[in-house]
Amino acid sequence: SGSEGAVTLADLRPEQMTRVLNNNRNLGAAIDLVGCYLKNYEIDKADRVCRRIEPLCRERGGLWLFKLLNMYSTVRMKQSRYQEALAMYEEYEDLIGLDAEEQWELYDTVYRNFGWIHCSMGNHEKAMH
Repeated sequence: SGSEGAVTLADLRPEQMTRVLNNNRNLGAAIDLVGCYLKNYEIDKADRVCRRIEPLCRERGGLWLFKLLNMYSTVRMKQSRYQEALAMYEEYEDLIGLDAEEQWELYDTVYRNFGWIHCSMGNHEKAMH
């Protein structure tokens, strides 16, 4: 079957795991996997993947961090960890760096999510702004 020499991720040492995940394709697949876990209500698995890839995405910055924060803030919301979700979403907003008038579709989504977070925290006044 060809799987005799295959190695599972669990068999890798931490530095080997980092080397594997630090490949663009693999890191992208890991971010996509978070989305799959969220869609299937596997929140703890999504959290473990986010925790593992966060340092790699932060090191790369840019779009990688943007994608991670988008997913990770959703994971935190699903875990009812609203304060952490809010901090991530504030960082996410800072990364956008676009004019609300030019990118209104993106800002509509961003501020809807801010409203969801603030409403979940009981900050109904802030949710309205």
